[in-house]
Amino acid sequence: MASLTKGLFSIYIWEGKSPTQTENIVLLILDEHTASLDPKTSETIMELTDKLIQEKGLTTLMVTHNLRYAVEYGNRLLMMNKGEAVIDAQDIEEG
Repeated sequence: MASLTKGLFSIYIWEGKSPTQTENIVLLILDEHTASLDPKTSETIMELTDKLIQEKGLTTLMVTHNLRYAVEYGNRLLMMNKGEAVIDAQDIEEG
C-alpha cells in the first residue's frame, strides 16, 4: 500500500478493503481529507465519506478550506481566523 497516492489510499479504506473497522467509531475527525486531490477524486471521497457517516450515524468534525463542501455536507459551520471563531452557523442550507 505504500505506493498508493493519498487519494487512492483513502478510496481503498472507504471501500472497506482495509482491515480498519468502523463498528466502534463514535467520532470521525477529517482533517483536510480531500486536500491535494483532483476534483473528481475529491467528489468521490466526499460521497463515500458522507455515505459512511450516514450509515454509521457518526458524529463528524471536518476541517476543510473548501467552503462548498462545508455547506453541502455540514450542518454546522464554524469559520476560524487566527484562532478565533468569526462565524458559527447551525442548520445551514445550500442556496
